[in-house]
Order: sequence, then C-alpha cells, then structure tokens
Amino acid sequence: MKCKECNKEAWVVGRHRNLVEWRLLNKGDGYGRRNYNGGWKKDTEKIISKQYLRCNGCGYKFNSDDYKGIAEIKIDSKGITIVSDGFSKFE
Repeated sequence: MKCKECNKEAWVVGRHRNLVEWRLLNKGDGYGRRNYNGGWKKDTEKIISKQYLRCNGCGYKFNSDDYKGIAEIKIDSKGITIVSDGFSKFE
C-alpha cells in the first residue's frame, strides 16, 4: 500500500506521549546561581492518544476514506490488521 501523498511504502505506527521529568537543585542561601544536582528523573508518563498509522516519508496520517477498498486499520500489540471494505467489490 503506497502513500497517497508521496507514493512511498514507508508506513509506521505512531503514538503521542506526555512525559514529565524533574531535576534537583543544589541547596543554597540567598541569591546567585545554583547548579543542578544529578540528571533528569522521570516523574510521570502518559500516552495521550491512540495509536495511528502514518507515512514515515512525508508524515501523512492514514485515513481510510482516502483508500478505496479499505474500511479500517486495526492496530494491536502484535501488528496491524487491514480490514477490507466488502462492498467495494460490487461497485
């Protein structure tokens, strides 16, 4: 299946994540510069959208309405399933 925008077969599954990190500051009194104490630590991480199929060549986000014969794309932990539109055979 080629991308309708760039005509490449470079499909990837994507998802948006929200990551919150923090760093400690060295203690000090008064004003002036304070350096960091250590590296970044992970606080929380959330997936903020469901997985989607996009072209890695141009960034086009897959839409089943743009492809005749494809009803939907199902994405799970093992891969993707392309569900055909059975009615397209009768057109």
